[in-house]
Amino acid sequence: MDAAGAQIDINNWKKYLQSGIGGAWKDIEIKVLTDPSIVSLRTWLSFIKLDLNDFVLVAFAGHGNWTRSTNLYINPQDEYISESELKDLAPRQIICLDCCRGIARVPDVVNEAHLKFFSETEKDSIRTRYDRRMMQADEQQVTLYACSIGESAYCTASGGGYYTKNLLSECASLSGDEFLTVNRAHNLSAPVTTNEVKRIESKDQHPDISAARCPSSQQLILGIRPSSYRIF
Repeated sequence: MDAAGAQIDINNWKKYLQSGIGGAWKDIEIKVLTDPSIVSLRTWLSFIKLDLNDFVLVAFAGHGNWTRSTNLYINPQDEYISESELKDLAPRQIICLDCCRGIARVPDVVNEAHLKFFSETEKDSIRTRYDRRMMQADEQQVTLYACSIGESAYCTASGGGYYTKNLLSECASLSGDEFLTVNRAHNLSAPVTTNEVKRIESKDQHPDISAARCPSSQQLILGIRPSSYRIF
């Protein structure tokens, strides 16, 4: 993925998480690492584990490939880590990897109309409900892949990664249910991504998910329905 597309994905994730539907995350709770060295990234991951968080969400946008597992290229120097290094940072965790998963030869922007703005009091109420529901979920590790093994993940310079754009758009348009589980968010956005990439790029891209087989009431969530809306 080109740098411009990856930056759009980063901005969309941050914008979504800080919205009411995304859980009203605080700015201090979101850490953006752009082109980190492998040493600094591993140091930061060790800090995250030591923090003993109840829940962690990791989103990666960039280049990748697959050799027994997904490899994530983290900077222009082609340093990379395995997806396994991002796992088990917390008992409950979601990982979203928007990158290619081609087998290596060697060993539209989120609609802002849906992202409502809330007062600090409303944000606190949203976050309380968000945290309560997250802790009701089983301890589990969920990984979202923008494409299947052997495929590439496509993006545009203006809209970012197709999968991330569609995933967050489905989350932002949450309707009906009080919560949107990560499993349902993926199941809604995956076919949209496949069809869009086939139509626009004439390529095959089939998003995939690795998740626990548990009832929806015990799955992790990506979206929450705020009790009230205010549009500025």
